Amino acid sequence: MKMEKPSDKFVLKDDMLTSLKCSLCESFLSVSPIYITSEDGSKMKCGRCNFKTHIVCRAICYENLAKQMKFPCINKPCEEILDWDDVKSHEKICEHRTILCMKTNCNERIKAQDYISHFKTQHEKSLYTDTMVLKNIHSAYGMGVLQKDFNAFVVLFDCDNAKFGLTVCSLVPTDKVFNLTITSPGSKMSITINEQPVKRFNERYHCYKCMQGLCKYEFHAYRHHRRNIFSKMNVKVEKDVVKKTYGNQTIYYRIDIVDEKKEEIDDFDDLVDKNMILDEASEDENDEICFEQENFLRDTLICPQCSNNLEAPIYQCVTGHILCSKCRDGAEACPTCESKIENTRNYLFEEVAASFEAISTQKPEDRPQAELKDKEIECPQPKCFEKIHLKDIADHYKEHHINNFHFNTFSIKSVYTYYNIDVLVKYGKTFILLFDFDDVNFGISICSLDDEEGLEYEITLSSADNNHSVKAIRQKLVVFDDATYCFKCALGKCKNDQHHGSHKFKRRDIFRNMVTKINRDSTRRMFNTVNMNYTVRIVDVSTLVQRDKIIRQMFECTICKDYMVPPIPQCLSGHSLCNTCASKVEKCPSCEAALTGTRNLALEEATEKAQLVCQNLFENCIYRTSLKRIAAHEAECPKKPKRLCSAESKSEASKK
Repeated sequence: MKMEKPSDKFVLKDDMLTSLKCSLCESFLSVSPIYITSEDGSKMKCGRCNFKTHIVCRAICYENLAKQMKFPCINKPCEEILDWDDVKSHEKICEHRTILCMKTNCNERIKAQDYISHFKTQHEKSLYTDTMVLKNIHSAYGMGVLQKDFNAFVVLFDCDNAKFGLTVCSLVPTDKVFNLTITSPGSKMSITINEQPVKRFNERYHCYKCMQGLCKYEFHAYRHHRRNIFSKMNVKVEKDVVKKTYGNQTIYYRIDIVDEKKEEIDDFDDLVDKNMILDEASEDENDEICFEQENFLRDTLICPQCSNNLEAPIYQCVTGHILCSKCRDGAEACPTCESKIENTRNYLFEEVAASFEAISTQKPEDRPQAELKDKEIECPQPKCFEKIHLKDIADHYKEHHINNFHFNTFSIKSVYTYYNIDVLVKYGKTFILLFDFDDVNFGISICSLDDEEGLEYEITLSSADNNHSVKAIRQKLVVFDDATYCFKCALGKCKNDQHHGSHKFKRRDIFRNMVTKINRDSTRRMFNTVNMNYTVRIVDVSTLVQRDKIIRQMFECTICKDYMVPPIPQCLSGHSLCNTCASKVEKCPSCEAALTGTRNLALEEATEKAQLVCQNLFENCIYRTSLKRIAAHEAECPKKPKRLCSAESKSEASKK
């Protein structure tokens, strides 16, 4: 005869609950599995403390009885009374759940929803908003809290002798992932690790104090095993990869919380070869920096009264507020401060407005085509010996070597041992792509048929799943010369007597002259695969360079060439100069007008928003920062040209 199950489960009284607590965390024995941890059976541990102990014996009888009981939530003052099967899921989402503060000298327990406000008031230096940028963490350990969309994410990082690791945890359930980008100021290389999982935060396993050896909680899994925290981190990067990419420069690690990309299933997927990468046919996306530059200049060159674009003549009141000629004609006093309006112009803004409008809006394909030398060469492909004119090389490849012909963007799979010479057509121009490798590096050079000012290329080496990538930007094009970049010479198959040099050493010489080199072994170890892909894009940077030049000229003092920062004086005629130069003269050096205390307030306001690129751009430094910081960077820039003493200068001149 079967016993009938009781219709109602019984609720334990307080005196009974005190005896049913975990011997490690002192929480109720209300989460399975329950284990006996002592020889006499007096101690048990709950399923929250899910790590090994010396004595392990599953308390099956207790678990069967507990299924007929109701337990209170462990989070005070929560008054929920829960069934055995519901306790674990409720505790994860309970609004009264508290979390131990991870900072070293703080032992407060904070509600999950108050974690951000606690860090904002108590540990502001460890709180980041939207994006977390950390400096040189490859040789340190630490933690921080990242606020994104009103949610808190705890970031832990640690290192050993060979690698550094990173874990991002969420205090609430989330489907977000994170991207890690490694860069160095002025470097054209970047390392990206995409779509890494965000873990659910559990202080028993993600305790920063355990990492420091300062934790006092016995129920924390890694209290005595600090290295285990590092071993469980979901992102690890070898220090050797970072060192070979950036050397001893300052390195920044950027963490972004993003939505997980979900692949869309296309009804036509079955019609496409899964191993094929299709070249992009669309135009390049607007560069983010170029877009920001344009917005900055347009916002700066707007009349504050009528919101029309400023153009010469541009006037301002004796205090320093600007206005266009139409607003000035109809006003007796300044609409902003009611100061007197005379004939004071703002010549600096007039020059900037004229330069901005004069920037060519032509696309690269609309520019006049240079006349190419009608040079006849042998087809660069190893098994083709047809004589062709250099200007016809794209047509030849399209007709005879279609697998090596690309349009707009070059993309190819499995490049670990790839060496070849391909042709890419972009902006109506032809580019020759050379790929090679040696025991240490990948080598890439992109050649144009003539000097293409304002065009550069960027290359991305990525893993097959696109979760890891190394990117090189602002790479210089070189002019193609068949004797210098002969692929058949590299293979030892060239029959052209004019290509001098031993075939034995030719490939090594060609490789040595390649523009872009990426460490091969370090990349393989970081990607954990030899299945890698190349993506090459030709980019137009002419507009970017021109706008950089305009913005730099806006803030350069015409006298000393230093940057002008507030306060920025201006003479009665309308010439601006830095405060240091103004303090040394009584009259304007440009027109000898009086300096009466008028300021260029519009330019002062623009100093807060301006982003300037390092003046050593042509020495391969692409560092970009605010006006307040650019001077300090340029003084210490590692790409700054070294000044020669007089004797060295004469020696260099004699060599030329």
